[in-house]
Amino acid sequence: MDVSYRLFPEVDMYAMVGDVKRAIAWMKTNASRYGVEPEKVVLGGGSAGAHLAILAAYTPEHPVLTAEELNGTDLSVRGVISYYGPTDLIAFYRQTGQHRVKQQRDRYYPPLSMDPDAPKDLRNAGRLDKIFGGHPEEVPDMYQLFSTNSYIHPGGPPTLLIQGEHDRSVPVDSTRTFYAELVEAGVPAINVIFPWTDHGFDLLLPQINPAFQSALYDVDLFLTIMVNKN
Repeated sequence: MDVSYRLFPEVDMYAMVGDVKRAIAWMKTNASRYGVEPEKVVLGGGSAGAHLAILAAYTPEHPVLTAEELNGTDLSVRGVISYYGPTDLIAFYRQTGQHRVKQQRDRYYPPLSMDPDAPKDLRNAGRLDKIFGGHPEEVPDMYQLFSTNSYIHPGGPPTLLIQGEHDRSVPVDSTRTFYAELVEAGVPAINVIFPWTDHGFDLLLPQINPAFQSALYDVDLFLTIMVNKN
């Protein structure tokens, strides 16, 4: 099921996570209509979508990251798949050079309009200081709240992490650390790192892309395990 979530500046991060959780609730409510086993729902996404998928999968009952109307709803999932999703937002902030705009502030990047009908300004895409209302040293709690590595816990859903070794957007070292912490917590996890591969590798010539074809095999195997898992 292809799920869309609203974007900043139309909504904030709380609403984005809420959209993913609403999709889980909807899928379970409509499971019989689509021939879905509600206890075998698996989340997946790429980049920012992967970040939200992991957040939703790891925090089904989180009081702050769960919309009020979803309280008491079963939001658990069987597993989660991440294509190059950021796990540590401060590391992502540094990797993408966002600290360089701190001194310039709004000199080159004027404040975004919260009007959903306003023209989209792609120069600000992924600007965490805009989304969170400040830089890490200004609003550290926001970066921690929305970093998926804050929610590693025993009993978490099985996780498949897929990324390129030369990802220039999401730090691969953070993904490796995230994976190691999952294993230490006893969470079933697989970490696949493709050599000589960058962010968004699956979008480039997928029919003949070796990394993409290999990733499809890994996803297929992971889903098979999830379907047959007791």
